[in-house]
Amino acid sequence: MHVHPPKPLHGWKEFLNEIFVIVVGVLIALGFEQVVEELHWRHKVHEGEERLKEEMAYNYRSALNFLVITPCINARYDQLQDRLIRSGATLDPAPRESTASRMAALGVPGRVFNFSYVGMSTSVWEALNADETAQHMPQQMQRRLGFIMRNAATFAERGRTRRSIDMLALPLPLDPAARTMLASELQNSRDTLNGM
Repeated sequence: MHVHPPKPLHGWKEFLNEIFVIVVGVLIALGFEQVVEELHWRHKVHEGEERLKEEMAYNYRSALNFLVITPCINARYDQLQDRLIRSGATLDPAPRESTASRMAALGVPGRVFNFSYVGMSTSVWEALNADETAQHMPQQMQRRLGFIMRNAATFAERGRTRRSIDMLALPLPLDPAARTMLASELQNSRDTLNGM
């Protein structure tokens, strides 16, 4: 191997020329790094948007399902409220609706009000926020998706915190305080579900 000793610089002009070459090289390297990073984030944003489309479609179907069954749900609440109002000194127990066959086989009784609540998902949006992909989306899209997903999370929480009104299946003594408490629980259950 043949090693060349460094040549001494012959003045400020050569020194500044060497510095210029080094600075330009560093700037070019930084520019390429920025281009590669921009391409990387564009790819992640595109993948995130595709995953969000699936989550948004699922949430859309859930919202439509809820809108369709809401009148039936409210009619059932009306029936239960009427039963409570019409009851005399003892609550006329509401019938329990059947549960899934595997739950019935385990001896789990039905519920007073048994309906299928299809929740909403925000897991993809949360993951995109956690890995900072969402911050690389256009600002307007970030605002819209943030609004939509906050509402989806609220909707999902309503379903998880749905109150049990199974006490209406019991022949409870109804003094004015108990009647008021049961009516309040029934109204709270309705309000929780309807988002009031």
